[in-house]
Amino acid sequence: MPCLKELSREFQETVSLAMRFENRVEVVGTIESPHLIRMGNTVGRIVPPHASSLGKAIAAFQPEEMRERLVRSYGIHRFTEHTVTDEVALKAAFEQVRARGYSTDEEESVLDGRCFGVPVLDGGGRAIAAMSISAPKSRIRDERLQKRILTALHRADWVAVQDSRPG
Repeated sequence: MPCLKELSREFQETVSLAMRFENRVEVVGTIESPHLIRMGNTVGRIVPPHASSLGKAIAAFQPEEMRERLVRSYGIHRFTEHTVTDEVALKAAFEQVRARGYSTDEEESVLDGRCFGVPVLDGGGRAIAAMSISAPKSRIRDERLQKRILTALHRADWVAVQDSRPG
């Protein structure tokens, strides 16, 4: 939670933490934006592995069998016209997430929503969790702000991993 609080203070947008369970990605922590118009999240919400930054950040960094289990368990539902529902395109999206080290949700789950997520990896390179920052698209148009958000998320991920190590 200290990492989420720091991200919330810095960006004043909704910050969330999700974890991978056997067949789902579930939100386990969230701090809502203080803005009246905001992206929201709820602890206990099961997020789509194909149409959310948290879900994609976790699913992309799983062995293929686990990734397919997560996608099959949730299903490939269309939320907006931007949702990727084609399996070949989805595999390519997961490859892109692995290559760049972060995920996005560009109005895939909610119109006018924009989210950036990073995986929290275990020692074997598998995502055990993910952190995200979500906001209305109108507040994250500037490319410099996007880079600041991603840098801060990666920094928070590094701190979270260091804090979780024994000794």
